[in-house]
Amino acid sequence: MSFKSYIQKFQLSYTLHNFFARNKKTISGKNNHIKREHFVSLKNVRIKICGNNNTLVIGKNSTLHNCLITISGNNSKITIGSKTEIINSNIMCEGTELSIRIGSDVSITGPCKIYSAESNNSIEISDGCLVGFNTVIMSSDAHPIYDCDSSNRINLPKSILFEERVWICSNCTILKGVTIGHDTVVAANSFITSKSIPNNVICTTNGKELKKSIRWNKYFEKTK
Repeated sequence: MSFKSYIQKFQLSYTLHNFFARNKKTISGKNNHIKREHFVSLKNVRIKICGNNNTLVIGKNSTLHNCLITISGNNSKITIGSKTEIINSNIMCEGTELSIRIGSDVSITGPCKIYSAESNNSIEISDGCLVGFNTVIMSSDAHPIYDCDSSNRINLPKSILFEERVWICSNCTILKGVTIGHDTVVAANSFITSKSIPNNVICTTNGKELKKSIRWNKYFEKTK
């Protein structure tokens, strides 16, 4: 081996060592899997899986920087599609039979929190969505609330769905049971709970419509 080849090999080894040193993976339990496709960039990503039969999938050409991904419980799955960028965010499943699916070509600019808990619910952020900083998305309230007369619980978890190309602006809170139609923009500082929001609108807190029949683009269009 020539001296030049040795130096190149050493530099590659050093780069790979530094790359992996910034990431941390902790897995306990049985039949847990991490599936990472080609050309995935992970920097300062911590992955914690505790329980049984859980899966994390990261699609090709995706970027995750400064993230915490946690699965605690059984039979849950987090899926991140291809060409997706997630920065400074926490993604958590805590419970049983849970699912968080983040589609392809999604941008999540943190700090953001995506939280699915308890059992049998899901959070789905479909292809082409954009989530601004300081956004919280929760399919569970994290603590139970009961009616004093009947003793029945009144805040059961519910699934959340963002259809394709939804733009969640900064400082928003999206709670359980929300469905947001495709090509919709949720204005900054909005609080959305138990509401179905139609397609192609700009809306604010409680789904109040500010403007109908709109479209948005992730990139500025070239002027003629």
